[in-house]
Amino acid sequence: MLTYFRMSCTVIKCNATTVDDLGALEVSVSNEIKKLVRIIKSMLGSMGDGELGISAYDTAWVALIKNIDGSDINAPQFPSCLKWIADNQLPHGSWGDDKVFLAHDRLINTLACIVALKSWDAHLD
Repeated sequence: MLTYFRMSCTVIKCNATTVDDLGALEVSVSNEIKKLVRIIKSMLGSMGDGELGISAYDTAWVALIKNIDGSDINAPQFPSCLKWIADNQLPHGSWGDDKVFLAHDRLINTLACIVALKSWDAHLD
């Protein structure tokens, strides 16, 4: 509802909001939220159980953890990470997603893996 006030030669236009307008706005926002929730649920539902990909970057960081068992503190706590890194180097020598090439992704994955391998002098061949 628009209300006009005339003061001297100036016209002031203001939007008057009623309780009914606020209620309609709340219903509209609520319906929009429900619609978005349905869309997101549908998208997530079509993904099956989902999958969390193995990250060379994260694996390299875990590979840097020193052994805390007391037996040999100059050994990795998780040597299987170093094996995974060695086994999953891409044919051209880098690490990262083998299906999608993103230079930034390949660079940080490769650097992290090299640091992990060099830190333990492992698989340097």
